[in-house]
Amino acid sequence: MSVIQIVLLLIVAGITGIGSVVDEAQTHRPLVACTLVGIVLGDIQTGIILGGTLEMMALGWMNVGLAMAPDTAIASVISTILVINSHQGIGEGIAIAVPLAAAGQALTIFVRTITVFFIHKADEMAKKGNYKGIERAHLLAMSLQALRVMIPTLIISLISATAVQNFLSSIPEVITRGLQIGGGIIVVVGYAMVINMMDVPYLKPFMYAGFLFAAFTNFNLVGFGALGLIAAMIFGVTAAMEEEKANGRDIDGSAIQAMKIGLMGPLAGVGDPIFWGTARPVLAALGGSLALTGSIAGPLLFFILINIIRLTTKYFGLFYGYEKGMEIIKDMAGGRIKKLTEGASIVGLFVMGALISKWTSINIVLQATKMKDAAGKMQIQTVQNVLDSIMPGMLALGLTLFVAWLLKKGVNPLLIIIVIFIIGILGYAGGILG
Repeated sequence: MSVIQIVLLLIVAGITGIGSVVDEAQTHRPLVACTLVGIVLGDIQTGIILGGTLEMMALGWMNVGLAMAPDTAIASVISTILVINSHQGIGEGIAIAVPLAAAGQALTIFVRTITVFFIHKADEMAKKGNYKGIERAHLLAMSLQALRVMIPTLIISLISATAVQNFLSSIPEVITRGLQIGGGIIVVVGYAMVINMMDVPYLKPFMYAGFLFAAFTNFNLVGFGALGLIAAMIFGVTAAMEEEKANGRDIDGSAIQAMKIGLMGPLAGVGDPIFWGTARPVLAALGGSLALTGSIAGPLLFFILINIIRLTTKYFGLFYGYEKGMEIIKDMAGGRIKKLTEGASIVGLFVMGALISKWTSINIVLQATKMKDAAGKMQIQTVQNVLDSIMPGMLALGLTLFVAWLLKKGVNPLLIIIVIFIIGILGYAGGILG
C-alpha cells in the first residue's frame, strides 16, 4: 500500500468517523464508506458489493435515545481494507465487520463520554458570547470522533497483507458460513427498531399489508415516503421571532428560547418516522440491492437521493418556519403536522413489511419429506419448503415481531445481534440452517 493510499484512507476514515456522529450526509453508512475505500485501493467492485452486503445487514441500525447502535463506520472501513488487501471473500468481510461493529460501539461510547468536557466548555463560551470558543470546542470534539476511526485504520494499513491473509484464511468455514447465514437474519433487528420507532397501533396493519404484498407478488418496491429533517423549521421560527424582537416588537428573549425547546420534541417526532423510518431505510435497501450486483449505481443513488432530501428539507423547512413564525403552532394544532407524520409512518411501515419478506434470509434445510414424483425422480422437501408453501416469509415476520418485543423490554440490540450470529454458526454446524 502506497503512502498516498494510506493518506487517502485516513481522510476517508476521518470523514466516516465524523459522519457517524453528525449523521446527516450518511458518509458513515457501509454503502458509502466501503465504496470510498474500494476506490482508494483500486478495487471498487469489491467495495461496492461488501458495502451492499453490510448495508442490508445494518439497514435499520440507528441510535435511539440512549441506546447506541453498532458502529458501521469503523466496521465498514477496516473490513473493506482487510478484504481487498488480503484478497478474501465477502464471507470473510462479514466475519471481520461483526466484531468490529461491536468494538466500535464501545469505542464510540468512550469517545462521546470524553467529548462531554468540550460540550461544557462550549456552554461556558456561550454564556460569554464567545462564538469562536464555541466553534473550537465543537471542532475538537469532532476531531476526536475522526481519530476514533483514523487511528485503527492507520494501524491496519501498516500491517503486512500476507499476515492478514494468513489470519483470515485460518478462520474455519463453519465460522464464515455461519456468520453469512446470521447476516441474512440480523436484518430483522433493524426492521424491529424502525417498527418500534413508528409504534402507532392503528397504523400497524399497513406493515402486515406490505408484508403480504411482497410475499405474494413480484413487485419491486422502490417508492418511499415524504421529506425529512423537519428540525430545520425550528431555526426559521426562532429567526422570525428574533427579527421581530430586533425590530422593536415586545418579545421576551426567554420566549424565543422556550419556542426552541417547545418545538424540538414535536418536530423531532415528525422527522424520525419520515427520515429515519422511511427515507433512509428505503433508499438504503434500494441502493444495497443494486450494490449486491456490483453496480456503482447503488451507492450513488443512495448518497445523492438521501442528501437531496436532506438539503431540500432543510432549505424549505427553514424558510417555511421563518415565514410562518409563531403561526406554525396553529399548523401543529390544526393537525397538519400529525397528518404528515401519519402519512410517512404508513409508507414506512408498509415498506418495512415488504422488506421483512424480501430481504430476510432464513433457510431451514432439515429434510421434511422424501418421495418419488410421477417421473420416478426423487423429490426432497425441506422444512423451509413446507413453511414457504404455507406462508412465504412467516419465520422472518415472527422473528421481527419477537425482536421488536425484546427491544421494547430494554434488551440491548447488540446482544440480540450476537445471539443471532451464534445461532447462525451453530445452525450451520448442525446442518439445520443453510
